[in-house]
Amino acid sequence: MTFEATCAVVVTYKYPYQELGTLLDLLVGRVGKLVLVDNNPGGANAERDALLRRYSAVQLVDNGANLGLATALNQGIRIALDGGFGRVLLFDQDSRPGADMLDRLVEAADALGHEAPPIAAVGPVIVDERLRGPLPFIRFCAGRVLKQQPAPGGSSCLESDMLITSGCLIEAAVLREIGLMDERLFIDNVDLEWCFRARHAGYRLVGVEAAILQHRLGDRVRRVPFLQRNILVHGPLRQYYITRNRIWLYWRPYIPWAWKLADFPRLLFKLVYFPLLVAPRGENLKMLARGLWDGVWRR
Repeated sequence: MTFEATCAVVVTYKYPYQELGTLLDLLVGRVGKLVLVDNNPGGANAERDALLRRYSAVQLVDNGANLGLATALNQGIRIALDGGFGRVLLFDQDSRPGADMLDRLVEAADALGHEAPPIAAVGPVIVDERLRGPLPFIRFCAGRVLKQQPAPGGSSCLESDMLITSGCLIEAAVLREIGLMDERLFIDNVDLEWCFRARHAGYRLVGVEAAILQHRLGDRVRRVPFLQRNILVHGPLRQYYITRNRIWLYWRPYIPWAWKLADFPRLLFKLVYFPLLVAPRGENLKMLARGLWDGVWRR
């Protein structure tokens, strides 16, 4: 089935272009328009250009530098809005949607679109093969965090307060009303901030069990023995943005207090654990301290 009212936006950075080809194979001919925003430094690339000749309908935005995830998403979203598309489907290039993911998301959005309060976005079940199970859909209720564990391929639609960017199907009308992604965040927590803004405006976010997306989170997964759980590990620069941006969000009045209270212990854990136990420890310490400083002073 083809969804002419949907524009897909794919952001690429640092990954081999052959991975991008796998994603384009799944999207070309399924959506009304496909925009590729390339944040890779250096501009023209023979491998990428050969891929685009194969998919001549794809519109390329070649930034020639890493302008950040939020800016790249907004470049694609503006093209979608200017083109009059009703929905925007967002992807990282290393994501792998299930064969029927788009069908299931659109079906859910259509069915829920007649209910109140209105829908801002629907998202798939995120599966990372390195983790023990799919990511839960999260609600912040009465001062506590409620993790709803989805059944991949199930029939339920689960209310959520946050959806991951990749695979997210967003209503264009909501983007016009509440605004696009916050480009000051650059990369981390971009989806989190937009979702909280949508919820604050009275919109719903829904996870769709029938829609599956294979997606790798973080550079690697590390087991923490004394917590009996896995944590995602990012490089030092990402640690900077994660730290700074989360503290930035603490300052904002529309961010739920339940999230702030739940996130603060996680922040403290990272500030201790990564400089002590995760290599490169010295660089982690430096970037975490810088992120803490810039977050507190809102820089």
